[in-house]
This record gives sequence, C-alpha cells and structure tokens, in this order.
Amino acid sequence: MILPAFTDTATMEKMAAFEVPLVTRLLYGGITEELLTRWGLMALFAWALWRIVGKGQVQPVMMWTAIVIAAALFALGHLPFLFAITVHPQPLLIVCVMLGNFIPGLMFGWLFWRRGLEAAMLSHAFAHCVNATVA
Repeated sequence: MILPAFTDTATMEKMAAFEVPLVTRLLYGGITEELLTRWGLMALFAWALWRIVGKGQVQPVMMWTAIVIAAALFALGHLPFLFAITVHPQPLLIVCVMLGNFIPGLMFGWLFWRRGLEAAMLSHAFAHCVNATVA
C-alpha cells in the first residue's frame, strides 16, 4: 500500500505488520467488495430511485446517483482499517484514504452499470495487482 509522506513511523510499522496476502486482496476486494457494493448497494439504490421516480425508464441520473452513494459508502468502509492502525490519523490521511477509494468506486460503479458485474470484479482485482507491484 502506498502511504503519503505525512504518515508517521508508528503507523507505517503497523501497516507492515498487517500485510494482507495478494490472493486475499484479489478475492475479497475483487469479488466480495464488488458483490456487496455494486451488485448489492448500488443496485439497491438504483432500484429505490427507480421506484421513487415512478417506474419509468431508468435514467442516467438515477444510475449516477446510485454510483456516487455506493462509492461514498465503499470509501467509508475502508476507514475502520485506518482507525485500527492509528488512533488519531491526520485529517489529510483520512481524505487520502477516502478519495483513494471513492474514485475507484466511481469507476467500478460505472463498469458495473455499463459492462456488468464481471467487469467491475476484474477491474477491482486488477487494481489490487497494480497496487501490489507499485507498493
């Protein structure tokens, strides 16, 4: 995992001690998180918006709203790990973790909408592969 330069030494040591195997990241991130977030939450929000609007044709604004909400929840779901490794993370670190998960969440949501669950899963798993080679 790439950590910003402002991360303290104690946090970096805790991160090193909590290294998750790549296969776990691929299976959990690529499959489980996509099932929960895109196939579960995003689809639920899109369905709820469709029901609220009146069961007409699904509009892109409904899908984008569902994508943004699901991506925000996806990003929030990564904060417990941050708080597990550091009691008082710096605000900039919190913002980096949020944006570092929100932006890919938008991309995975768009892929789920346009190309299907498999595309979102594969891209999420590929992102973990890229992260493992860069870090």
